[in-house]
Amino acid sequence: MTTLGDEMTTNPFDTLVETLQGKLLGETAGQDNDIRVFKGIPYALPPVGIRRWTPPEPAPAWQGTRLAKTYSPQAMQATTPESFGVALGQTSEDCLYLNVWTPVKESLAQKGAEPPANLDKEPSADKYKEPDEKLPVMVWIHGGSYRWGSGEINGVPLASKGVVLVSMNYRHGLFGYLAHPELSAESPHHSSGNYAILDQIQALKWVQDNIAAFGGDPGRVTVFGCSSGSSSLHALVTSPLAKGLFHQVIAESGSQYFPCRGLSEPLHGAQSAEELGLVFSRDAGANSLGELRAMTADQLVQVADTADNGDFYKKSGNIVDGWVLPDQPLNISRRGEQHPVNVMAGFTANDGNVVAMLGYAEKLPNTAEAYTAEIEKRYGDLADTYLKLYPASDIVESFFNALRDRAFGWASESWVRHTAAVGAQAYLYCFAHTPMDGHLMLPIPGLMREWAYGAGHGAEMPYVFNDPMSHPSSDQYPPTEGDFAMADIISDYWVAFAKAGKPDVKGLPAWQAYTDDVRHYI
Repeated sequence: MTTLGDEMTTNPFDTLVETLQGKLLGETAGQDNDIRVFKGIPYALPPVGIRRWTPPEPAPAWQGTRLAKTYSPQAMQATTPESFGVALGQTSEDCLYLNVWTPVKESLAQKGAEPPANLDKEPSADKYKEPDEKLPVMVWIHGGSYRWGSGEINGVPLASKGVVLVSMNYRHGLFGYLAHPELSAESPHHSSGNYAILDQIQALKWVQDNIAAFGGDPGRVTVFGCSSGSSSLHALVTSPLAKGLFHQVIAESGSQYFPCRGLSEPLHGAQSAEELGLVFSRDAGANSLGELRAMTADQLVQVADTADNGDFYKKSGNIVDGWVLPDQPLNISRRGEQHPVNVMAGFTANDGNVVAMLGYAEKLPNTAEAYTAEIEKRYGDLADTYLKLYPASDIVESFFNALRDRAFGWASESWVRHTAAVGAQAYLYCFAHTPMDGHLMLPIPGLMREWAYGAGHGAEMPYVFNDPMSHPSSDQYPPTEGDFAMADIISDYWVAFAKAGKPDVKGLPAWQAYTDDVRHYI
């Protein structure tokens, strides 16, 4: 930790906030320096040593002023596929930190004042007047197939629309989901795994305790995420441990409407999470939990990437453990026992593309006859109905569209249907705007065919953050005026929902709520 103590600062754009933990020195950003940014704030103790694979513990207070201008290391994670185009930053097990972007009522630039050449004391909070009314809070939970990603985003454009934005790092992969009989035995809840969800819950507790100091309203917290980040939201909506920590959800292309592993009992044909942990321990050459904890984080990642039983990361995820998740989220939602919070959920037109990026399309039949035979084998007397929806005349299009509808479309509509059933507001969307690289063709292994990226998995994210320049291909394919216009529209809808629980934006098409009687979507 870097603390300033009584040292002087000479940066005129420094900004100070005092939380329950202590003072934080951040900096301003944005065109008019009207956004305060605080990075690398600890919300839990480092999960290292004996704390590896244990629930997070709150971070303690500190003396003096903590420097909050740089991101913390990212969580330990699997090797990122080249197809994702995401550069991996510095990683560490010591990763439980979050970041805050918050608007200010007046900045130095707006006042027209010349910044002082030197400051002989800590920056004064008087220079940055907080809004009279507390602002809604949006908490971003990143995705990455339960194994990649971080909270490093450009939060300035979205925060500029009048929200306090929070992002976090949390444990994932083998550090976030490993279950093991010895871990369950040492737990007072007889549980193991689900550390990723527990980290997210701890970060949300930090928000409840501290976000008012940043001008945020702890009574208006919206959690939002994409892909496995969105799946995490479904776990939070159905976990009794997360009750009352948030009030609205925006779920982008992800849910937990598919079976989770059981902790100690096999469910739905999948080995139990504890059994998977024992297999991993064997592959690591460890005979006990103590030996696993004695290994370095890099050694464990290497094993998880290359283990004889296959890529551990592809097999890990949320676990029905009787504590964090008392049952399958699908069952909890069907019984109407999810938290009755407002939900906005949706998917993209080409969401199914993600399976090819992850290498799951290699066995796709390469003739209409083979495709039809496979469908008849799988679906029996429902095959004719299936083939009308996903015909053999275009195998690739049918394959991707079926995967989109199965994994994302049906799940999104199920989520809003269950939300409406518990009396909360529900809104459904499909994002079809073609992004900057949407014209590129995705090769399909074994078929000598290609498929346009289009509005692929995660395509909405640069628009949600009102930042088309954050798209990985923006340097090669610059955003158009249409991209910037769409970003303004999408971020307006998202912010409106965070502010009032419904995406009503003056001048934009009305987005009507989904009900069982009238299944509206936009």
